[in-house]
Amino acid sequence: MPTLTASSPSAAREPTRREFAATRGRASPHALRRGARPPRVVGVLLALACACGRTDESSSDGAVARPQRPPYAVPRDAAERERLREVDAFHPERGASTLDGGTVVVHTEALPKHLNPLLGSTVHTRRILQDAHATLQARDARGEWRPQLARAVRVLDRLTLPSGVVLHGRADESSGDFEVDGGGGKARLSDGALSRGVLHEVELHVGLVWHDGAPLVVEDILFSLALHANKEVRCDESRWQYERIVSSRKIDERTLRLEFRDPYFQSTAAVAELPILPRHIYDLDLVEPGVAHDDAARARFVNEHPRNREWIGLGPYRVARFDSEGIELRRFEGWFDPATRGKAEILRWRLVADAGAAWRALQAGDLDLAAALATDDFLSTEAERLEAEGRIVRSLLEAPGYWYVAWNQLRPPFDDARVRRALGLAVDLDAFVASYYKGLAQRVTGPYPPGSPFCPEDLAPLAHDPARAAVLLAEAGWRDLDGDSVRDKQGARLSFELLVQAGGGPAAAFAAYYQEALRPLGVELRVGTLELAQLVARRNSRDYDAVLLAWAVSPEPDPAQTWHSRHADKGSGGSNFAALRDSEVDRVLEAGAAELDAPLRAQHWRALHRRIAELQPYLFGVAPLRKVAAARGLRGLRWQALDPNFRARELGWAVRRD
Repeated sequence: MPTLTASSPSAAREPTRREFAATRGRASPHALRRGARPPRVVGVLLALACACGRTDESSSDGAVARPQRPPYAVPRDAAERERLREVDAFHPERGASTLDGGTVVVHTEALPKHLNPLLGSTVHTRRILQDAHATLQARDARGEWRPQLARAVRVLDRLTLPSGVVLHGRADESSGDFEVDGGGGKARLSDGALSRGVLHEVELHVGLVWHDGAPLVVEDILFSLALHANKEVRCDESRWQYERIVSSRKIDERTLRLEFRDPYFQSTAAVAELPILPRHIYDLDLVEPGVAHDDAARARFVNEHPRNREWIGLGPYRVARFDSEGIELRRFEGWFDPATRGKAEILRWRLVADAGAAWRALQAGDLDLAAALATDDFLSTEAERLEAEGRIVRSLLEAPGYWYVAWNQLRPPFDDARVRRALGLAVDLDAFVASYYKGLAQRVTGPYPPGSPFCPEDLAPLAHDPARAAVLLAEAGWRDLDGDSVRDKQGARLSFELLVQAGGGPAAAFAAYYQEALRPLGVELRVGTLELAQLVARRNSRDYDAVLLAWAVSPEPDPAQTWHSRHADKGSGGSNFAALRDSEVDRVLEAGAAELDAPLRAQHWRALHRRIAELQPYLFGVAPLRKVAAARGLRGLRWQALDPNFRARELGWAVRRD
């Protein structure tokens, strides 16, 4: 819901949802001038050609043609992928200027339980924190690291001499020299044991402040890192990564050094994304001085702190409201970087759990952008009509993620790779993509999604082959011995429960489709529905047969947390809740983690992808394109690699041109 103004948005009344819905598509008589009441309109009527998907309009007087809209289809090559990644790629009026201020209301299908990044961050947590918090470095739209809170980060090598003396500096393997940092002269690499890229020196920007006005200090960062050593703090998702840091110390008021035990390919990412908490709020010893506290009390103070929801962060927006209806962020005037302060004055994430309800809310003017539309709504004649009337613009964004069915290998029969493969061969996923997604999705072959440099292009997805599935099940000892149409083995029926999130959508649709596909094979599938929090809790505790969930995949995650044997047991941390144990997978993971050369490391990850595809710890599902519809006047929709595949702070309202 826009509040268009060239000055402070609080100076004028925000139009109601009903007023805004009634005025979409009508030209406003208000001129845009400082202090004027904001107009209540975001678009004008389009020519009928827009409904047919054409925007390459031209005129006989030689007017410049508009660029043609990309097709509503999965990109076939790199060139088409690049077109999808342009700013406002599908908008017929690309390049329009945007106003500073106003309110943008964005759809979210779920709300996080909290906003404390240390205590585990779901995709919904990260969506909020990309604007309400900040890290030392942040990924740009294409996934490359850029300084954020850090003014500079230096990465140094370590040379350990036989005497035990440790030198830090830069190694030149071509010359064999080691240049000691700080003008300490040179040593020879042959003089000791070299560890590449283990020391990270971080210099902070000047003038960084928390949302309550307290300054960000080096001690905040060191305190946040130290919390990972407290086993009672609920940070198992990241603890394993920060346990690799063996030394952390303050150099001066704006500089600190963090040193890793061994070379680690994700050391830059680990330092960049270190969850930073305000020590003056979360340090129990500081809040209650003179009182003796044990680790359990300190952890409980962090785990249960009310500020986990009433978040005090470091980002360009602060949390103004967090309730059952959604989360409202307001621009933080203390943000240090004017270039990234955001377009809108207010970002409002509104909860609408059902995709169909979100589509109706967009039409009613209760949402300005919905980015998780069902395919049928996105391609409906109603959507075409609204676009032709100048009320909405539809867009597609590639989403580097996918849904999957995880098999719990702590329970038979899922500990048998033949059974897991058979359960994958039994279902025609290509037909499901065609019918449910209308082709706007891609099959997934393994842990890395399509388009990832670590996904082998020559690896075909698992084929639909029920005959081969029947053979594999028989080889594994599963036959229908009692004639009840369900296979059995040693008195046990081949029957299992698939847990899915309540609320319908693709999970429910696939579960019903899968149930029918397995029945002729003699496999009984029972569908259980749970709310997301319960579903994740059952998954993490390994209390399930099979579970359908989704991954939002970062440009290069550390796959060890998901696939290494050390994370297979309950309570082991990490995300190997399928309990995969495979010595070859472990070997590849360890080799990849120690390889700092990116092209060589990519070879390890492609080998990992092939091995996991062979083992089938998941039924790897599909990667849908993100289907977006937004109010016509909204601009700044730009693809980014990280979920939700756009950045809310870049959204703003177009200046109307009379």
